[in-house]
Amino acid sequence: MNQDHEKHIEEVRQWLSDNVTVIPEPKEITLNRFDCNWEHWDGSFRVSFDNFTLLRNFQYGLEVTGNTVFSEPGFTSPLGAPATYSAVKMTDKTSKAILEGLKLTFPKAKPCGINRDTGIEITYHSPLSDRISSEELSKAIKRVNKSYSITVPLPV
Repeated sequence: MNQDHEKHIEEVRQWLSDNVTVIPEPKEITLNRFDCNWEHWDGSFRVSFDNFTLLRNFQYGLEVTGNTVFSEPGFTSPLGAPATYSAVKMTDKTSKAILEGLKLTFPKAKPCGINRDTGIEITYHSPLSDRISSEELSKAIKRVNKSYSITVPLPV
């Protein structure tokens, strides 16, 4: 590796060290400020860690299993580095608490694959009506309004 490349790698490491928010393990997390795209079952939300609210949005969406999962806020190509890095560093227990909050907020959808009962294949592009009942969707839409929040204590 040439010297300029090594220097750039070190500069990116230093930039990340200066800019990634390290979250100590909290006693509880609170999910709030949901912005929901119900057609695609994705969107964003904020997380408070005890009394500290991160002012960057987390993203959520459906995974292949039908569970709602999240991704942390990130930095894309800091200092021109060809990669995306997480903007937040937190413990596994904290991540599990966020997943638990999402699980308590959103019902599980049918997973991708061939439905054994109907023989119909469900993919990421299947309409939401094929993955979740209209009743469950309606309940979720009513629950997750502008003032909705959910607090999960750690450990989960």
